Amino acid sequence: MIDKFNSMSNWEDILNFKRGTDEIFRILCFSSEEASDTDQILLWSHYSKNHRGIRIHFNSEFLETSRTKLYKVDYTDERAQLDYTLDEKSRLFMKQLEKSFYTKSKAWKYEKEYRLFVDPEICQKKEVGDTFMYFVKIPIRSIVRVDLGAFCNKPHVQDTEILKELSHYKNVQFYKATLDEEKYKLNYEMIN
Repeated sequence: MIDKFNSMSNWEDILNFKRGTDEIFRILCFSSEEASDTDQILLWSHYSKNHRGIRIHFNSEFLETSRTKLYKVDYTDERAQLDYTLDEKSRLFMKQLEKSFYTKSKAWKYEKEYRLFVDPEICQKKEVGDTFMYFVKIPIRSIVRVDLGAFCNKPHVQDTEILKELSHYKNVQFYKATLDEEKYKLNYEMIN
């Protein structure tokens, strides 16, 4: 196996590799409810501006389509290897590439992550500030719950446009997180 990752001479090589994979698929990352109470506190701290954001729960059965595929992340101490002696469009190379995008260091195991691989053709490119970002429509029926962070400054569902829109769907429940007074965990209270 030849691992091009370690032979890339500079940051530009890595960016070119990323641009090439962007033409094949895009990735959305999710955390599983399997995460423990203490791990959830860490996730809220890392990914929602220190408990100020929201968390959306999805029914994963509705996320996979003919143009998306959901993978559970494989946590390991070994990097996924890519054999660059293979044709980069070959089935074997594509399998290796795919595996490299759902393999992650054991240090991140607390996230209990899943990754949704998305066909780039269904992504919408939008300018956000001074950069471009890609968005994909997620079926509303896949959203089952929204949690507001413990320090979210929008204490009511009606305070945020997207949450107000979601509140019209009977399948979506809304909760507010609070820090437990005795343990390092979060409690959730229904607010709708």
